[in-house]
Amino acid sequence: MSQPGSDLSRNLRNRHIQLIAIGGTIGTGLFLGSAKAIHSAGPALILAYALGGVAIFFIMRALGELLTYRPVAGSFATYADEFCGPLPGFITGWSYWFAWVVTGMAELTAIGKYVGFWYPTVPQWLPALVALLALYGSNLLAVRVFGELEFWFALIKVVTIVGLIVGGLAVILFHVGDLGTSASFANLWSHGGFLPFGILGMLLTMQIVMFAYEGVELIGVTAGEALRSWIFWGLAIAFFLDVIAINGTLTHIVPLLTDRGIPRQVATAALSGTGFALIFGRILSGWCLDRLWGPYVAIAFFVLPMIGIAILISGAEGIAPFLGAIACGLGIGAEIDLMAFFTSRYFGLRDYAKLYGTMFGIFALGVGIGPAVSGASFDRFHSYTPAFVIFVIMLAVGCFIFLRLGPYPFPALGQALSGGAEKMPA
Repeated sequence: MSQPGSDLSRNLRNRHIQLIAIGGTIGTGLFLGSAKAIHSAGPALILAYALGGVAIFFIMRALGELLTYRPVAGSFATYADEFCGPLPGFITGWSYWFAWVVTGMAELTAIGKYVGFWYPTVPQWLPALVALLALYGSNLLAVRVFGELEFWFALIKVVTIVGLIVGGLAVILFHVGDLGTSASFANLWSHGGFLPFGILGMLLTMQIVMFAYEGVELIGVTAGEALRSWIFWGLAIAFFLDVIAINGTLTHIVPLLTDRGIPRQVATAALSGTGFALIFGRILSGWCLDRLWGPYVAIAFFVLPMIGIAILISGAEGIAPFLGAIACGLGIGAEIDLMAFFTSRYFGLRDYAKLYGTMFGIFALGVGIGPAVSGASFDRFHSYTPAFVIFVIMLAVGCFIFLRLGPYPFPALGQALSGGAEKMPA
């Protein structure tokens, strides 16, 4: 049996999560509550928002590290349970639920007030009820539809904020409208100074300020349902670049060597040697993956063809071209096993076939691109060196991607089978 939560539909994309988090900070605390805060603190409210922003930055930085460690639907409540104990996890989870119940009622009340400003005859409870039913209905829809609705509604709020900023600057700089004659940046320190109500006045607004920031943590709550597309596409790009570089090198190794005066038989033998290196690369990579940290193994097998290509670029003679070809062969041999390993350890056995098939399709596309790049380089510059330099850069980019990978969310196959079934993250 899989753990609870393994049936989550992981259909939210990065753009959904980002706009949900950004939109969560733009609400009544900014549109409605800021008026009261400005009245209580004056221009010093800018400093209050800056202090709150610094605190939120460190909180979200820490939450981001935990999400990289293990993305779960329970977010910080689950982390509190795991690292601090059941009681802190229980208190955190229910406190957060209660906070959003209260916040939800405040948001619905604000909707009633907004509608009442424009349509005074409409009862305040009616738009609040309509908004509540609309929100409830959207949450009952499929995750992807909910994410799409949240994305566009949040985008409306972001565009509104940008419009207000642009409009405010137009009033101040170009004296647009009736307020243009008196609007000025000097008002920030005139009329009692930047702190007209003192430090205490600014501190008393911190509750309103922090309420306005509530919602940024939603990126952590949604992470449990988010497809870790950045890892998938990062791996796909790394292997895509790898096969372009190595295949683009090996397919032209015979003309490369014969142009340097090496007999065709010897050049062909060097190419044949890469076949044995390919087989050995698969064996060696599997042995290393069973014992060493996967991203480091991948980097090693990306560095090998980088060294091989550098040897071929250098024009070294003797046994050097053979060693360069073998280094490239080791790299291409390891790639198939590396793709399978990372797909299973980062996405699990349940999604293995679908994601590995997609990744292999991208890999196969690169098989034909590499030779075309090498051929175009020779036709244009009468040399393979420009293409080979690009190939080395591609492999270096792949190494950087592997350095960004975090811990494995899923166990090895043997561990999963020993438990009766694959253990999915909560």
